[in-house]
Parts: sequence; structure tokens; C-alpha cells
Amino acid sequence: MGDVGIDEMADALERMASVLPDHGHTADGAAAARAAREVFEAATAPAR
Repeated sequence: MGDVGIDEMADALERMASVLPDHGHTADGAAAARAAREVFEAATAPAR
């Protein structure tokens, strides 16, 4: 992914979710972006 960070990925999730209703699917882009950020933070947190 090169220089793509979590902010860009979360934005992409929100954008993709915004067009899914045009194709008959429902999606919560904000929730998807939040979940992606939470997983990223958990995965990159220092081990305790």
C-alpha cells in the first residue's frame, strides 16, 4: 500500500459505503471507518 495510511483507508471505506445504496446494498461507512481505525490502533499498540 505504500504511503497510504489509516486515514486514507478509513476515508476510502466511507466513500465506498456511500455508493453502495446506489447498487441495492446498505452500509454504514462511518461505522466501518471507526472499526478500521480501532483495529489499526489495536494492531499497532505496544505489547503490554
